[in-house]
Amino acid sequence: MRHETFPYKRAVEPTAAQQRYLKWVVQQPCIVTGRYDDVTKHHVTAGRDGGRFTRSHWLVVPLVRELHQHDHGKDSVERLNHGGFFEEHGVDLEIAALHTLVRYLETERP
Repeated sequence: MRHETFPYKRAVEPTAAQQRYLKWVVQQPCIVTGRYDDVTKHHVTAGRDGGRFTRSHWLVVPLVRELHQHDHGKDSVERLNHGGFFEEHGVDLEIAALHTLVRYLETERP
């Protein structure tokens, strides 16, 4: 039996459409604080229950740096993991990523 490899198993370069989306994401307010300054994109690769899934450039959320990267904040998703982030901030990142993508598709014309 031949095993197929999944796309995004390893980091891949975003397509032109994904690059437009990622640029749009970092111009949005942080989904927790509402701030526009120092916003980064966080690739959502797990549910709050700990289940992992394949990385996609379409499943991202805007987060301020201190809520994203472990070296910038104790309440960051990289320190807390997705379940801990939900417990601390009340945000399900998987659902937020889908809402972010839908908002983009409703407002932007790729």
